[in-house]
Amino acid sequence: MDKSEINIQKTSDIPTIAHQEDFDKIFCFQKIENLKHYDETIGHIESVYLCSSIIKATEEMPIFVNKDKNCPFRKQSLMKFAHLKSVVEIDSFENIISLVENGKGIALLPKWLNKRANIKPYDQDIILIPFYQYEKQNQIK
Repeated sequence: MDKSEINIQKTSDIPTIAHQEDFDKIFCFQKIENLKHYDETIGHIESVYLCSSIIKATEEMPIFVNKDKNCPFRKQSLMKFAHLKSVVEIDSFENIISLVENGKGIALLPKWLNKRANIKPYDQDIILIPFYQYEKQNQIK
């Protein structure tokens, strides 16, 4: 049986690591320059601002963003809300989701998360977050 291994890194660290190690696939929010022997495709993650479905969202609630300055979810959130809401930086995707579920604020997250029991859309905006996928080319030996 094949063993799969997933290596999760910060957006800003992926380009460096991609040049140092060998991966079958790489998903990254930044274009990786000069990456040899990989095919590049560009996709989009449908994302929405989400809030708790059990506690009413208020204008005073903060917006949660990732601490990684290169995170596109962070950049998009700051463009829309930084002048309107207080911003709270969190270093964990799971912690952001938990805080949103518990009614502590709102966050831009992948749309598929609104299927969770305690999360609903905050507004009707759908934001397409681009990502790059790199797949190792078959090498003939």
